[in-house]
Amino acid sequence: MIGLLGNSGNSDAPHLHFHVMDAPSPLLANGLPYVFRSFEGDGEVTDDKALDAREPAVIDTAVLAGPHRDQLPRDAQFVTFPAAAAR
Repeated sequence: MIGLLGNSGNSDAPHLHFHVMDAPSPLLANGLPYVFRSFEGDGEVTDDKALDAREPAVIDTAVLAGPHRDQLPRDAQFVTFPAAAAR
């Protein structure tokens, strides 16, 4: 698990904020570019107002669905990550 969906700080809707830095201090670090090796697109959240009301989000499964490689998820894209391969 990377984190939990929430709405804290200065935000308009529940979201997960994630970034990679080159130093431990958020105020003194630079952001670094990154991509996820693979993830599964499950669709796109079409109405974030439901999230504000703590109701299930409507997800359009025809949009952005399917496997993705070496990319970042787009805004409002609902994704899952594959389980780590057994070693």
